Amino acid sequence: MQLNNDLNNLQIYCDESGFTGNKLLDVDQPIFTFASVASNEEEAKFIVEKIIKDYGIQNGEIKSGNLVKSQKGLRALDEVLEILDERYKICICDKKYAIAGKFFEYIFEPALAKKNSIFYGINFHRFITDYLHLKLVTQDKSAEVIFEEFYKIMKQGVDTPTDSLFQIASNQSDPVLNQILKFAHYNKDSFLYEMDGYLGDGAGKWILDITTTCLFSSLGKWGQKIDILDVYCDSSKPLNANQEIFNSMIGRTEKKSQIHEQMNLEQPLTFNLKQPVQMVDSKNFYGIQLADAIAGSFNYAYKNIKDEKNQLAQKWMNKIFRDESILVTFLGGDYEYANIEKAGAMLNWLILNHIVQKCDDGLSILDNISDEILSLRQLMLLNPPPNVKVWNI
Repeated sequence: MQLNNDLNNLQIYCDESGFTGNKLLDVDQPIFTFASVASNEEEAKFIVEKIIKDYGIQNGEIKSGNLVKSQKGLRALDEVLEILDERYKICICDKKYAIAGKFFEYIFEPALAKKNSIFYGINFHRFITDYLHLKLVTQDKSAEVIFEEFYKIMKQGVDTPTDSLFQIASNQSDPVLNQILKFAHYNKDSFLYEMDGYLGDGAGKWILDITTTCLFSSLGKWGQKIDILDVYCDSSKPLNANQEIFNSMIGRTEKKSQIHEQMNLEQPLTFNLKQPVQMVDSKNFYGIQLADAIAGSFNYAYKNIKDEKNQLAQKWMNKIFRDESILVTFLGGDYEYANIEKAGAMLNWLILNHIVQKCDDGLSILDNISDEILSLRQLMLLNPPPNVKVWNI
């Protein structure tokens, strides 16, 4: 059967692998992947039935969670990826990196919002995120305590500011974590004000979950090629709770994007939906089974990327890192922005110390902050710390 390559006559099917909801520190499921595939039920049925027959798959349904457990199953997934080449998109999220980014978004961003472009421009957000991610990966107990409290607050909500919220620890051995915790403690009111009335109900119940973000980003990418999107997703509690954001895209014909000049990135903000996103059962929709196969393949591949002998994991990951059109979202990293041997990271470390000191002194963080950052930069250039490459500043 020849595949239909007219994208405007196809549906978009979506599924995920590694879902744990708000529990982004689940030890058994460290990676979340979200896949979307352009197909239709006729060809999807043909592909699924071919794979089931050729590889002797039991139960009459493609389930990547089972297929990744054997070499025969991995070959079956590889054939699915080959058949659907250039017809799928993938989001890959290291959950520890994702929750570190959420911490910056909800704890730091409200306090810095009025002048946040300054901090984003010098990658202050990446310094904080990368450092927290590094500490979580190395299983630093101090970082785990911070995120346990963060998770509890985001899940249950806090009615009023309390002295115990992000309490400053006197025995904190890590100087960067100590300053991050102090910032969180001093600026808890701006965080609570931002979250007032949102946590705990409806969409707010799934505030840490990344399913909705991945679906929205994926549809934004598809919307750049397809005029009207007809979307089907495996039934999901977070997506059911967040239907409003997608319903606002029904009949949305204008195309808006946000340009991130520093990253040379265009992020679509709108897309045109034919109808509300349909929540369906994978047993009844072959296209969802294909999306499951793709999501599971890349979940497996990312977990095994460091195994140079795993040829399929290497093949799949190399493909998406070479082709920007496939990879929609990648939340992970090599901690580059937390390496204080680089001037950019050292500058951000000095800035963190500076704004926490302003909090200690009861001063507004943002007053004169542009000039103060320039002064810190000049100080580094004139008196560079040992081992810091100042030309990277």
